[in-house]
Amino acid sequence: MPQKRDYYEILGIAKNSTPEQVKQAYKEMAKRYHPDLNKEPGAEEKFKEVLEAYTILSDPQKRSAYDAYGFEAPEFAGFDFDEFLRKGGMHFDFSDLFGDLGFDPFEQFFKVEKRQASQRGFDLRMDLELELEEAVFGTEKTIELVRTEKCDECNGTGSKDKELQKCQACNGKGIIERTQRTPFGIFSTRATCSKCGGEGAIVKNPCKKCNGSGQLRIKRKITVKIPAGIDSGNHLRLKGEGNAGFKGGQHGDLYVIVNVKPHKIFKRDRADLFVEVPISFAEAALGAEVEVPILAGGKAKLKIPASTQTNTIFKLRGLGVKEASRTGDLYVKAIIKTPSSINARQKELFEELAKLDGFKERENFFTSFKKKFNK
Repeated sequence: MPQKRDYYEILGIAKNSTPEQVKQAYKEMAKRYHPDLNKEPGAEEKFKEVLEAYTILSDPQKRSAYDAYGFEAPEFAGFDFDEFLRKGGMHFDFSDLFGDLGFDPFEQFFKVEKRQASQRGFDLRMDLELELEEAVFGTEKTIELVRTEKCDECNGTGSKDKELQKCQACNGKGIIERTQRTPFGIFSTRATCSKCGGEGAIVKNPCKKCNGSGQLRIKRKITVKIPAGIDSGNHLRLKGEGNAGFKGGQHGDLYVIVNVKPHKIFKRDRADLFVEVPISFAEAALGAEVEVPILAGGKAKLKIPASTQTNTIFKLRGLGVKEASRTGDLYVKAIIKTPSSINARQKELFEELAKLDGFKERENFFTSFKKKFNK
């Protein structure tokens, strides 16, 4: 544990300094090292050191004990200054010490605490289903939601006459301060006023429309612009479209979570689209040019080469989804369809084709099968 410095040395004064000189020295040192005025590393610790020195030397009983016995004085046995501060410390007139600066550092702290009572409103979430075409090419959708908004009857004050009265419990400060005299001095504790919630003001005549809350639940319709290329799991943030803030705070945001419904024909994988197109035996064997549907509407031409096998995949460049970084492709899977019924002439031709086909794949399959198990 670091050794403590002499209290007189900390304040830069002599041991025979008067109480006024002690106070003046503390005032100068406190302004030099106060964390609100000095942002250098270690300033806060030096300020606490100065405060501890003043705590002892400004109290006649503690100063006398310190002058006689130093840090070994019986009055200081078990004395923890950090714990002393956490419990409220001594009661000082900071308005006198910092008055020429135009602020009381401790009052500044509690004003911040009061301002924190004005809270940003809660965010809202909504799920939105889109057709694949809407997600790929963008659109506008109107959604309906229920959110809290500022009461128009009382302008969000919660008061029927739109006026707030000063809280008598804390005299408008929003803070309740209690002091207690102990052998170590006067301890001060401060807490947020429970009657006004730290606002320093209360509603005398509550607004009947919002029951004094200052807020109402309102059903709203909002138009959402859906950008092209959005996909399932993406979200849109609509700033300020969430719930109203508390005590004048800002509105929260609305998050719209997108879910793209399955398409009957197309499937999507990021920027690429996939579609299956049926082709006949003849088209697969002889080759052909077939029409392929595209998501934007209309058709594209696809050249099927001769001897194409079923499940062969072809790529049509640039017919996928347009994203920020690239435009995807359309992948077409050719599916050879067997006729569900044939007439007499077709049967005759297929029988003739079978004789000329010279189909060897099954024969090769069984040959490989026998070799595998005859080893």
